[in-house]
Order: sequence, then C-alpha cells, then structure tokens
Amino acid sequence: MAPISADGDIRDLAYPGGIFLEGYRRWWWNELVLSVKLPNTEVEDYVGGLRSHPWDDEYYYGNGALSADFPSIDIPVLTAVSMTNTIHPRSGFKAFSTLSSRVKRLMVMDAVYSGNMYKDFQPDLEAFFDQYLKGEKLVEEPPIVRMVLRTGDGGWQWRTASTWPVPKTEYRELFLGPEAEYSADVEDGNNAMPMAVFESAPLEEDLELVGHFRATLWVSSTTSDADVFVALRVIDGGREVPYRTYETGSTAPLTWGCLKVSRRATNPQRSTVERPWHTHQREDAQPLVPGEVVKIDVEIMPATGRVLKGHQLRVEISPVEGPGCLPGWEREYHASYHAGATNRILAGASFPSSITIPVVPRDDL
Repeated sequence: MAPISADGDIRDLAYPGGIFLEGYRRWWWNELVLSVKLPNTEVEDYVGGLRSHPWDDEYYYGNGALSADFPSIDIPVLTAVSMTNTIHPRSGFKAFSTLSSRVKRLMVMDAVYSGNMYKDFQPDLEAFFDQYLKGEKLVEEPPIVRMVLRTGDGGWQWRTASTWPVPKTEYRELFLGPEAEYSADVEDGNNAMPMAVFESAPLEEDLELVGHFRATLWVSSTTSDADVFVALRVIDGGREVPYRTYETGSTAPLTWGCLKVSRRATNPQRSTVERPWHTHQREDAQPLVPGEVVKIDVEIMPATGRVLKGHQLRVEISPVEGPGCLPGWEREYHASYHAGATNRILAGASFPSSITIPVVPRDDL
C-alpha cells in the first residue's frame, strides 16, 4: 500500500493540538464531497460529527474508519508526507515508526500532495508497485527514507537515510530569553494579531535540521483556556528566509505546531523525545485557573531545513494561527476564552521555556 499524506486519528483528522480544523474540514466536505454527491441521496453530517466528538473517544474514533491501527499492518508500505501543508504532516511519520511491515519506506516532501502523488512520486510509486505487486526485481534497491532537504529561498536537495528519525540526531534545547519582543500589529494577511517573538543570536555554524521539533512553554491566562500557536522561522539580516519550495511568496514558516492549553495532559508511556503524546481525553481536561502558571509541551511538526551561519532562528508564539494560514481554512475560534483575555509566555531561570530542534551531522545525509 502507498498512503500519501494520510490521517491517522483525531490528532491529524480534525483536532491537531486539540483545536478543531473547522475551516479546512468544512471546505473539504463542501468542495470535494458534496460537489460530487449523487442527486437525491442522503449523506451524513460529517463536519457536525467531528464537531460533536472533540475528544479521542472510543465510540467515534476507536479502531474503526477514523483511526488507523498501524501495528496491525504487515504488508509492504510506502508512505509520504509533506512538511508545510496545513494538514496531514504528522501521521506518515507515526505510521513509519509503528508499522509491523518488514518492508516500509518513507518519503518526506514539500509539495501539494494531490499533485505530487501523480508527478513527483510517480517513479517511486511505479517502482514500488512493480516490485511488490508484479514481483519484478529492481536494478538498485531504493533508500528506506528519501527526503527533500530544504536549503532556503526555494532551494532544496535530495537526501537519504536508513531510518526515521535520522541516525545520530542531536536534540538541542534552545531556551527563550525574557527579553522577547511583543508586537500587537503583526499582519497575517487579513488582520493585525498579537504575537510574542523570540530571536536567537546569529548562528555560529550551519545547522542541518531534520526531524521532530517541540516547544516547552510556561504560560498563564486571565481566562479558563488559551490556544497557543508556535511557528519557527529563519531570519537573515531582518529578512525572512522562505523555506517552502513549491509556492513562491508563501509566508509559511519552517515548521509550526499548536495546542489548546486545557488539552495539555500527556501520556508518559507514549511520549518520546521526538514529540509529546497528548491524550485528548475528556477526563484529562485541565482548565486554566486565571493567573496560574502551567507548563505545556507543544508538538511541532517534523521538517527539514539547512540554516546558514549568521542567520537567526525566530520563534513566534500567538493565540491564533499566524502568517501562512490559508484564508478560509482557519481553525475554530472560541470567543468565550479569547475575547478580552491576556495570555502570558514566561521565560528565564524560574520558567525555562524552550524550543527543541533536531540537528543532524551534515555529512551523514
């Protein structure tokens, strides 16, 4: 099988970080499903079903049509993911690491999945199916992991690895300083938005970033909940270095992640150094006490990027999705805890907020 940019469970399908993908799911349903529905036929209220099941409950998700049981799959699998898509960037990595298949391959791309399935992936798909459906022998065995390593300003290179995460990955924790810039007028293309911005000193060496990112933040709010969006960007002399390779002029970050703070509970047995595993169970909900400081772990999507010496890493933290979000695909916004609220990101020795980045040896790829 060859799933391309697929969803594995509630964390991909509808509630990444616990925040409903309302705009995208409504667009997908209206444009790709209802538009081809047969006349005089009834359909389920798909978006309403997702909205009425905001938790990872066994009844709705379970091990059925809306969740994948990856360990039960033992046939040859080629899976592919795209790094800068609003959706689908997560599950392929989870599938690759948990499949029981003796033969499994991963492709890490930066492209629109509906197009690259029939263009960029075509030779890989044909070779894979020739080998495992037709029984043909290949002249050369393909790499287990093949990835697009983005080099900035639209550039990229092919790289390969023997597994994922890439061997010899070093996870570096970068602590956010208390001298962060606060801006209330960052433009997201439609409206002004508040944002806390942390920038590193210019790098003293090139960094090869390949793998999983995460943010550990200490936060508080004047209300009972908060949405936290984290974006990682690269700055060169005040200019943002764009890393998306297939769409010029895009404001998509190098990588991103989000979390509804009341959904911060994690499962220690399923969490790893690569990413926290949030339970998304109703009984684990932890509403905020106004003014109380809590620690949260934010899963940030896997990505690749070469960051050059002298460039800076820029961490943006905001209560709504920042620049790069497609108009009409916005996530659910709850005025009940957004309107009039003041959210705080704390940093420093007493509250060591940080972002963890995956650094790999340049010569090993």
